[in-house]
Amino acid sequence: MKIEKEKYYSLKELSEMNAIPWVSEYRSLRKMVKYDIEKNNNRHFKAIVKGTGTTTRYLIKGENVINFVKKVSASGMIID
Repeated sequence: MKIEKEKYYSLKELSEMNAIPWVSEYRSLRKMVKYDIEKNNNRHFKAIVKGTGTTTRYLIKGENVINFVKKVSASGMIID
């Protein structure tokens, strides 16, 4: 499934689409996004956070997902 640059995706959608190939579980993806927000000042995903506690939802623009995957792939950190 193709990621559209202008569309916002929930973590569930990204997980189901396997948008980030090396992350297969929703919980792992959520941890990555939370870490990016808390430790990296939301530098990579630029997620929009809606709600608090158990109702927290993260929305990520397709363009940011594409850029993140390209950066990590280019860095050689992920081995197929």
